[in-house]
Amino acid sequence: MLHYYGPYSATIEGTTTQLKNLGFLLESSTGFGTLKDGFEVRRFNYSLTGDGERLLESLRNAPEYKSIEDAMNRVLAAGDPNYVELSIAAKAYFLLKKKEGGRMTVAELIGQAEQYNWNISSESVNNAVRFLSSVGLAH
Repeated sequence: MLHYYGPYSATIEGTTTQLKNLGFLLESSTGFGTLKDGFEVRRFNYSLTGDGERLLESLRNAPEYKSIEDAMNRVLAAGDPNYVELSIAAKAYFLLKKKEGGRMTVAELIGQAEQYNWNISSESVNNAVRFLSSVGLAH
């Protein structure tokens, strides 16, 4: 699903809201001004509260925990990209999943991105594809 500038998950948003409301997660944001079309540029940061840390500790033996930890470690091993790089990788992954066979050239990815009004450079697409390959999400 698309939302503003990229892929969006209602499940993640709902779960994040629940965790904040229950006092397990803190949210902060940093504004970076507005774009020429009037959209605000903002980054959201999340951290666990003390209760959140205790909840996480109690979940360490859950089957999903290992899977999430493995995914996090793959992201960090891929170079710990910043939020802009992750955003571009998410967009590239979204576009690749829509394509039968999941393969596109850099030029095709850029062309598809433009259909969503995403302006992504070839260097950014190459970086995104390298990242996705390193975490096992692209070939």
